[in-house]
Amino acid sequence: MRVLAAAFVVAQLLDSLTFLRMIEVAGLQAEINPIASHLAHEGLAVAIAAKALVAAFGLAVVAAIVRSGKYRPAAELVLITGILVGAFGAGSNVTVVGAAEVLR
Repeated sequence: MRVLAAAFVVAQLLDSLTFLRMIEVAGLQAEINPIASHLAHEGLAVAIAAKALVAAFGLAVVAAIVRSGKYRPAAELVLITGILVGAFGAGSNVTVVGAAEVLR
């Protein structure tokens, strides 16, 4: 479970860091997630804070499930989902950054 939690944190951090780079290179219009785009228009600090809060909430849910001693597969599912979402976000951000830098 600790390995999954660490991978969750890494995936979310990579998504956030690549998001910032993507915005720097390609601008806010490059963000395809409408929620992230809206938050980023309010300010990058708002978008990053919201992302951190969602990730912290996910970890809190996992901790609560683990403490209950039941439903371990549910905790693993939350972590795996967060890993996949973070990896997809980071991957799409890197793709946009690569394309934008090629077009420069």
